[in-house]
Amino acid sequence: MRVRAAEALHVDLLAGDAADDVGAGDEDPPGRRQDDHIGQCGTVRGAAGRRAEHHGYLRDPAGRADVRREAPTDLGPPPLPCRATGGLLKLSRSAQTWGVRLLLLSDTHVPRRAHDLPNEVWAAVDQADVVIHAGDWVSLDLVDRLTARAGRLVACWGNNDGPEIRAVLPETAHVTLNGLRFVVIHETGQAKGRGCRMAAAYPDTDVLVFGHSHIPWDTTITHVNSSNRAARTLRLLNPGSPTDRRRQPTCTYLSAVVTDQGSIEVTLHHLPTTVTD
Repeated sequence: MRVRAAEALHVDLLAGDAADDVGAGDEDPPGRRQDDHIGQCGTVRGAAGRRAEHHGYLRDPAGRADVRREAPTDLGPPPLPCRATGGLLKLSRSAQTWGVRLLLLSDTHVPRRAHDLPNEVWAAVDQADVVIHAGDWVSLDLVDRLTARAGRLVACWGNNDGPEIRAVLPETAHVTLNGLRFVVIHETGQAKGRGCRMAAAYPDTDVLVFGHSHIPWDTTITHVNSSNRAARTLRLLNPGSPTDRRRQPTCTYLSAVVTDQGSIEVTLHHLPTTVTD
């Protein structure tokens, strides 16, 4: 899988240090530091030759910290060989027009956090071939409306969803689009070691979409399939929340195109704060 380089918006990988996924309380951890040191996310060697990984924030040219890279701090050995890619992520304004158009959402929390989805998100629903939702709907009414309006809905339930939603949606959803195997889940545990854990849990998956933290995330992990020892990559995507930004600069969602060649191009969208705040 690849991200096309273009002259459009690009975001720089910057070093940071904190885990973001926060568990059942669904609260953002306080005191997260954001450096201005430019670095790369990748495999390095820690004390006694043990494996570690750099981590960091992705910022856009306005200086906002938007997307988190994988941020493991445990220097112990991962459950299987893996590493995170690094460098610059470039989001293309000229995405290929052929392929499957995706809209990625999570943590909508309607009507607790907002009366409804923003108009921009509903417009994106109309433009997408497939809508993926990674849980925490809260309202079955939104599930029904999104099911009726989306060309196709692939979704799971989250920790804040009650029995009515859990009766109609699975805990884990699976779909294959243009040859890429997607898994949709709500929680992945703490940020530390997330990529290696998910690669071990879903060894044959190409793209894993998750939510819970309300923090946009985009990481690609290279790992070895434990069953056949083949090298694979796993893309982890969190669209953030379109209705509850918490400590993030803006509410967000993701769009993507799965091309006919089997690659995926991802774009992060910021919603105006006046729409949701």
